[in-house]
Amino acid sequence: HRDLHSFPTRRSSDLRPLPPATVRVNDGRAESTLVLDKVDLKDRNKVVECQASNNNLTPTLRSSVRLNVISPPSGVNIRKEVSSFMADTEYILTCDVQGSIPSPQVKIRNGGTVLPTLETRYDEGAALLTLTAQFTPTIQDNGRFLSCAAVNRHVPLLAVEDQWKIDVNYGPEAVLSIRSNNTTTTNSPRKEVS
Repeated sequence: HRDLHSFPTRRSSDLRPLPPATVRVNDGRAESTLVLDKVDLKDRNKVVECQASNNNLTPTLRSSVRLNVISPPSGVNIRKEVSSFMADTEYILTCDVQGSIPSPQVKIRNGGTVLPTLETRYDEGAALLTLTAQFTPTIQDNGRFLSCAAVNRHVPLLAVEDQWKIDVNYGPEAVLSIRSNNTTTTNSPRKEVS
């Protein structure tokens, strides 16, 4: 079997009845062309066989291909498990990507910075990828966007992305100045003031 790559459409085809084939004779050779349209993910791994028979004296010639259907990601979602973040606290972010065959390339970013990936799991039967990444927000991240983008390397123009504008909470900061005998002493900013 050889692989035949095809892009899916929204409607399913169970290849029954078989689509019509075009037969051409060129220099004594018969050529047959079979066009499969409306190929869907349900057609993945189906075998399409071509048979050629000239008479009852010779065996029937056969050739087949297994359909390897490629699908771009159809959706992406960052799980919003908290309503806001606390600065300098470590969080685990999860991004789910649906519909991509084969497994897509996925990155979670904080602005332009790619977050370190902790784990990637792909369920080919469900065409679902789950990626977890580590995130430790800072005060400067307040109001920024986290994003999760996914792309199938075979169809790079059909990438999908989810974004999340985040709120980062942080403790108060204070500067303490003491003036005594014309001398000023300043303590650096601290997170806790008692």
